Amino acid sequence: MEKEIIHKEFGVIVEWWYDRHLGIIRGSGDMSRKTLDHWGDSVIEVVNSFPEHSPIFMEFDLSSPTQGFTPYSRLVIDRIYHSLPFQKPIYVGIFMRESIISRIVSLYVNRREGRNLHLRMFFDEAKTLDWLHMMMKQHGVWDDSELPT
Repeated sequence: MEKEIIHKEFGVIVEWWYDRHLGIIRGSGDMSRKTLDHWGDSVIEVVNSFPEHSPIFMEFDLSSPTQGFTPYSRLVIDRIYHSLPFQKPIYVGIFMRESIISRIVSLYVNRREGRNLHLRMFFDEAKTLDWLHMMMKQHGVWDDSELPT
């Protein structure tokens, strides 16, 4: 499996896996407004990079020990949500370390599900990727022989 890794400003990393069928956005845990804005812009850029008729598969890696949830991060998430296309399914696996903060975030994430957006939060990256692989298989993006074991 070849990966394309793009190191962006403010410690944001964008990874493309499986010939750009899966986008992974890794945050640095920096909760400053500039970093959150840049993270949000990176997410929107990845969403817009998928072909017009392709489902969107993404992982948000928010596992940094300093990752938090602030009123401003909620505004960034709202901006991302309102920029999403309506015409295709979007699957986002969110990976966070288990903590009080992540439990609070999971309550917010679970309320965002709907429309064409399918969110799942996990406390283990392998489980996050397993769910995304299953969704990719359901949409015919990969068959069993192509998925990692």
